[in-house]
Amino acid sequence: MLRTETVFLLGNGHCFRDHVLEVCPEFARFASDEDGVRRNFEGSSLETIKHMVAAGMGVTVVPRLSVPDAALYPSPDAPPWSDAHYVRYLPFSDVNPQRRVVLAWRRSYTRVEAIEALIRALRTCGPLRRALGGWALSVRARLARYLELIRWNRPAGWLLLLWPTLSALWVAADGWPGGYLLLVFTAGTVLMRSAGCCVNDVADRDIDRHVKRTAQRPVTTGQVSPREALLVGAVLALLAFALVLGTTPAAVAWSVVALALALLYPYAKRWVRLPQAVLGVAFSFGIPMAFAAVGGEFALPWVAWAMLAGNLAWVLAYDTAYAMVDRDDDMRLGIHTAALTLGRYEVRFIGVCYVVYGVSWVWLLDLLRTPLSQLAVALAALQVVWLLRLIRTRERAACFRAFGLNHWLGMTMWLAVVASRGP
Repeated sequence: MLRTETVFLLGNGHCFRDHVLEVCPEFARFASDEDGVRRNFEGSSLETIKHMVAAGMGVTVVPRLSVPDAALYPSPDAPPWSDAHYVRYLPFSDVNPQRRVVLAWRRSYTRVEAIEALIRALRTCGPLRRALGGWALSVRARLARYLELIRWNRPAGWLLLLWPTLSALWVAADGWPGGYLLLVFTAGTVLMRSAGCCVNDVADRDIDRHVKRTAQRPVTTGQVSPREALLVGAVLALLAFALVLGTTPAAVAWSVVALALALLYPYAKRWVRLPQAVLGVAFSFGIPMAFAAVGGEFALPWVAWAMLAGNLAWVLAYDTAYAMVDRDDDMRLGIHTAALTLGRYEVRFIGVCYVVYGVSWVWLLDLLRTPLSQLAVALAALQVVWLLRLIRTRERAACFRAFGLNHWLGMTMWLAVVASRGP
């Protein structure tokens, strides 16, 4: 029947035209009949095409959302000037075609708030809700976004927190701390680091979109809303707190301080010239919590705070290397980091921090008391030399690699602690 009609389509470049030709390829097959008479014409807009159809020039296909219900199901009492007297709309009855909507934008586009607003507007459209997301997204797809939010595929972050915490457990217990505490502090470290990622991404979403390394994070791109990210972070923090409740009141009290520090760090880079120091205290607070869980006292021994100070030097070392990755972006955005504050002395500063960390822990914890612990300390020293060789190039990729490899140094120091005190 269509071969006897003139079919109107939108011009090339309109996504609806492409969709119509995909669903109804027959439209593209009879551009002209045997006599060379063109049966397929183009219009500049849907409104123009509808006027051409109303004039009796042919037929077309239009989106359902562009057709008022009064025109699709006309009333006998419709006024004479309504579409019902000139155009007849026939909905598809056998199938219900669906239109795919894809939102794309250039990576360098800076008005991410406009993209987020458009995504929210599309999600509120009833017919599009299932296709575009909202809570109708499959559990698997939403879980994948949450795992990306908490950096599940990059365990180096929580490993950097875990090894000093486990070292503190072994020192506080002077040996094996027990399976329960080991489980609590391992799971709690993973949960709190994941919660921190949620808070950090929400706090930095207006900054991350301008930084090469962070521009594609879920909150920044709008895949996860800020409210949703904070909800995920709150659930993870509550789970971690529930674990701590099974230890001692002193550990519970110190966990509140640790939470406050975790919430403070994302905003420190806006005011503090050396925000890595704030991060260092936050990342090291598993040490006093471990001593509180083992000893049960709120007043902690001096060695706990000395270990924290030594570990702070290690955090300053690897997070300054991390800041060197984003040096150009941070300078452009006016963000305070150790890499910018220290200027050309940043590599020397990192070297000094590594020495302070290693020497202080070896002396404080007597890590040279057994042959195995001596071997572990020697391996740690070799790792430091290797990391400094990577960092001294100041290349973005090398600095990022050095940061990611630091957790091996932390594990080696933990092994030295274990070897010096027995399993």
